[in-house]
Order: sequence, then C-alpha cells, then structure tokens
Amino acid sequence: MQHIVRFTSIALILLFAGALTLVSTSERMRTGPDDANRAQDEAAIRKVVADGVDAWNRSDAKTMLAHLAEDSDHINVAGKWGSGRDRIEKGMTDFFATHRPASLTRPIEKIRFITPEVAILVIRNKYANDQKAWEAISISVFHKMNGEWWNEAFQNTLVQSWEEAISQAERASSPMAQTEPEVLTPANSKTDLSGDVAAIRKMVADGVDAWNRRDPKGETARGSENHDHINVIGAWRQGKAESEKAMTAALTTTRNNISSSIAKIRFITPDVAIVIVRHQYTNDKEALKSISTSVLHKMNGEWWNEAFQNTYVRPSESSPLPTPREQRQ
Repeated sequence: MQHIVRFTSIALILLFAGALTLVSTSERMRTGPDDANRAQDEAAIRKVVADGVDAWNRSDAKTMLAHLAEDSDHINVAGKWGSGRDRIEKGMTDFFATHRPASLTRPIEKIRFITPEVAILVIRNKYANDQKAWEAISISVFHKMNGEWWNEAFQNTLVQSWEEAISQAERASSPMAQTEPEVLTPANSKTDLSGDVAAIRKMVADGVDAWNRRDPKGETARGSENHDHINVIGAWRQGKAESEKAMTAALTTTRNNISSSIAKIRFITPDVAIVIVRHQYTNDKEALKSISTSVLHKMNGEWWNEAFQNTYVRPSESSPLPTPREQRQ
C-alpha cells in the first residue's frame, strides 16, 4: 500500500511538473525570444524616429538622415521626389540653410512588421510655427541590415480638405509620358527577378484599368489583408475591407480617369519591393499630377500591396513649406 501511495505521489509530482513545463512553454510561445527581439527592434526603430525629430528641430540634416539607406527614396508634401542618401541630404541641408523650419513632433501611429527584417511605419507629422500649425501623415519603410534599422523610403502627405488639395495641385499641360521604370535589385543578389518585374507591372496596369472601369474590387484586389492606404488628402485607411469601402465611395463620385507610369521598382529584398509611380488624373476640365509609393510583398508566390501612399505634385510657388528665412525675419 505504501508503494502505491508513494508511486501515486511521485506521479502527481511529475504531472504537476509537466503542467508547469507546458505553461512555461506556452508562455515562451507568447513572450519568448521572437517577441523579445521584436520589442528590441521596435525600440530601435522608435529611437531612430525620435533622433530624427530632435535633429530636425536643431536643423541638423546629417544627424536627421543618419539612418537613411544608401538608395533611399524620399517624397515630401509637395510631391518632390529625391532618391539616394547623398542627394536627399544635400536637399535637406539646403532647406535648413534657406528656411527656418517649423517645430516638429512625430507620434508613431503604427509599426507593422511585414517580415522580420522589414517594417512599415505610419507616422503623424505635426508642424507649428509662430503663425500656424498643420499636420501631415507619412509612411516609412524600415529595413534591418547588419543588425541596424535603415529607412528605405519615406512619403509625406498633407492632411487637408479635397478643395485645398485640388486648389494647390499642379496642373498637367500635356499627356503623361510613358517611360520604362528603373529597376534596382539587392546588392550581390543572383535571383532572376524579371518575372517579378513583369508581375508588378501587371499589378499597376490592372489597377489603372479597374479605376477607369469604376471597379473597386478590382482596384483593391491585390491589397494585403492588413493593407495601409493613404490618399492625396492624407486620409488613412487600414485593412483591405476598409480600403475597398473607401474606394467604392470614391469611384462612385469621381469623374477622373487615371494614367500611370512606373518610375522605379526597387527590390530591397527578393520578396519586398518599393515601387514609385507617377499618376495623372484627367477629367473634362483639367489634369492633376500625383506621385505614389507602394510597398509590395511576395507571399506564396504572389505579389501583394502592403502599403500605398499618394501625394499631389504641387508647383513650387504653392508649396506649403515655410517661407525662406530672409522673408520672415
């Protein structure tokens, strides 16, 4: 009898220990090494953003762009596109030399990791000077390389009304020129991406066709389930369902037809591409120019749009940037 009791006690102890092990394993599944790494990555990204804000407010272009990737793309609120770290840094240095920038705060709305090494950020950019305050919204693409996070792409769009945006947009004087896109592949990559380039070009062409047929389902067909979409007035839609709902409303009332020309397809990894596209919206009265950034992600052999942002191109005289320092002193 004592042997039975002793055996039962040992069995209960082992069973309890096993249960603890299962709980511990389950807890590790939720908060284990991957989650710990994710928290570290998120903290590192937040620090890059915070350091950039501090540098902007000190008019320090070099520090502000210290984590800019070598081939980074930058599109500002006036739809002006700079490509390459050196060119972007020169432009920002010149801006600080000739303007007194508004103060900036940048609350991060979302950090979404589409792969362990690539994150999409949605950020509110809040500006203020002694005369006014205004807001823009941006998408940035961060890429982890050699243990550090680098900004591969940035686009900014003013948050404003349709009337304001259209009044400030640049009018096109001629039909959009169709050009062959620049294609950049990851350094030292031996992967043949020609089929991927063709698939991406078809995605863009299908989207144009769907818009012009007023087909919201076709327009959003290649949006990922967690797709982020920011339009030309800074309205942000989250998720495929919300994007489709907004597109349905837009296509019900729009009189514009669209033509698009891909300017650049840049693969930051074989499965993630940043695509810059120029657009022209035409109706019976006028044609407006815009430029967009899409973040495309290859999953299960197909390309999906993870994020899209569009900004009207504005003539320099209507740019909402602060006026030159000498005009304000």
